[in-house]
Amino acid sequence: MRGGILDAFSPEAAKPVRIDLFGDSVESIRRFDVESQRSVLKIDDCTLLPLTEFQKSRQLLIELRDLMQQADTPERELPPAGEPFAGWEPLSAMVRAKTGAVLTLADKPLVIWDEPGQVRSAAERLWKRLEQIEPSPVYAPGSIFYRWEEFQQSAQALPRLVMEELEIGVARRPTYRPGPRSAFTATSRLPSPKRVRWWSRGTGWLSLRLLQVK
Repeated sequence: MRGGILDAFSPEAAKPVRIDLFGDSVESIRRFDVESQRSVLKIDDCTLLPLTEFQKSRQLLIELRDLMQQADTPERELPPAGEPFAGWEPLSAMVRAKTGAVLTLADKPLVIWDEPGQVRSAAERLWKRLEQIEPSPVYAPGSIFYRWEEFQQSAQALPRLVMEELEIGVARRPTYRPGPRSAFTATSRLPSPKRVRWWSRGTGWLSLRLLQVK
């Protein structure tokens, strides 16, 4: 912030935005290049996302320290009261209920399910591992993670594209030996109508004959 100019670097944007202010009014919003400081695109609005999922505050960090005390964390491993520490973000869900998932970050996003059956299996395997850990004041997986059913319900009202691999079976091609006579005999026993393809291999050549048998 300098004078009436506010430069904002949103983590999801390729380029920052420069907001020109006149008092309490916004005169213009432009994306600009960091190196040249020149404007590259004038826009009407922008979305500025936070750098962290949870808003950091002294009160929150004090509550997290108290929670760690309840979990019998040794005093020497406790962070100073009100100071940030490694891993405070995921632990915040223990004192602040989750209010949304990644799908709520965008306005009516298109949800692409790539092999939803495999995604569900992976989610169920994750929860099996999570439930093997003994719950404590600082660990309750239901407060930190979504179950598959909860996440799927949050995406239910959104437009979605489902991509699944089709299972296409290929019949095994029969091989007849020792020669054409046995092959023709076996072909005559096939149900009609039938389309039969023959390959005969000789020395240095390959011939192909396509027969329609009725």
